[in-house]
Amino acid sequence: QELTIILSSLEKTMADTENTHHGGQEGHSHANAKQVAETGLLVLKHASEKAQKIVEEQEQTKKKLQERVSQLKTEVVATEEVARDSKNKLKQAQEAIVSIKDQLLTLNQNKIKAASAIASQFNSIKRIYIEEPTDVSNQLFKWYLAVVYNESPSKYDFANFINETIVKDKGVDFENRLKGLRAFELGKDEAAVTTATLAQEDAIRKEMEEFNPSYLAAVTDLFNYIHIIEEIIKVREELKKLDWNYAKVYKKSDIDSALYLKAFTRYECAKNDLALSEKAIKTFSKVLELSQGTQHLCKEQLGHH
Repeated sequence: QELTIILSSLEKTMADTENTHHGGQEGHSHANAKQVAETGLLVLKHASEKAQKIVEEQEQTKKKLQERVSQLKTEVVATEEVARDSKNKLKQAQEAIVSIKDQLLTLNQNKIKAASAIASQFNSIKRIYIEEPTDVSNQLFKWYLAVVYNESPSKYDFANFINETIVKDKGVDFENRLKGLRAFELGKDEAAVTTATLAQEDAIRKEMEEFNPSYLAAVTDLFNYIHIIEEIIKVREELKKLDWNYAKVYKKSDIDSALYLKAFTRYECAKNDLALSEKAIKTFSKVLELSQGTQHLCKEQLGHH
């Protein structure tokens, strides 16, 4: 708006001065020419002062904006680094989850192989008379009752267990149960009985060796299966932690990205303001130059008349 007013004044003054100059040649009065020149000088002086003031103000604004742009650039660099670090951590969290899920798939495949090995061992020993071991070794079979059949260990009966796992349908159901066990969904009770059973592994192996060495191969496969289930439970708990960590990292990454975007937006706005200030300085400097040139023309007119 200021620019429009000043330019309009300059345009009118220049036109009046030019017309007076030509008019003087056509017989216009010296008094009229002098009045136009003096009026023009007053208008131009006001325009020059106005333009000078705007240039000075914009120079101060430019200095402040340069400082702000510099500060905001530092903020942008810092927030960008934080946002990049958060994204890297988010990527690492994603990769960790993918890795542990692959581990679970491998463990599940191992579980199926271990189930087949148990079935093979049971098929080989069911042709001989199976004696009931002592209470220590019965803990091993109680684990299968509690975890695979989802029954209370208090209901355990060796003869019935052998019938269900070896005699009945030639052990097909037992093998299928072992292969299809959803270990990932086992609860705290099943996890506790698994830990308790594995804690007695050495004692059970020793007793089995003394009781009937022909059972050792089957016992080894039975324990191998339980170890795999224990590993799946541990990996499952680790996955829960990773999922929780991922949610936390994701939230932080989202916040850090938003802060970076906010800082970047402020930085771009400040740069734009600085560009406008520099443009204003350039424009009004030109206006000042034009005003001073026109003043010189008016002074020449006064000197001429």
